[in-house]
Amino acid sequence: MEIEQLQNSLASYGVENTELIIKQDSVDLRSAILSEIDKHTVSVNEKDLTIRSLNQRLSRYELANVQLRLDMAILFPQIAHYSIGVQQYYNTRDSLVNYIAFVYQAKDDFPEEEEQK
Repeated sequence: MEIEQLQNSLASYGVENTELIIKQDSVDLRSAILSEIDKHTVSVNEKDLTIRSLNQRLSRYELANVQLRLDMAILFPQIAHYSIGVQQYYNTRDSLVNYIAFVYQAKDDFPEEEEQK
């Protein structure tokens, strides 16, 4: 049925007086399909590994969490807002050091004994 449609459309492509012959071996078709599926599976697996690796690298830089927020509220009630993160500092051309940066906004000044914490 599809072959007949293709045969009839040959004239519209300017190839009159031509016979369309399609030969297909089901074994070759099956192996071609399985090969494509395998290639797709390998590609997906590689992408999954890349995503997992990137997520692990990203998690090393995530410092803020619920427990930290709760602890901060108990230990430093004066702090209204804060930001915390890992900063990379290049102290020489080939040396990189990671520092934790903490920036905060306090509602009130800290008492002297709390400034030492």
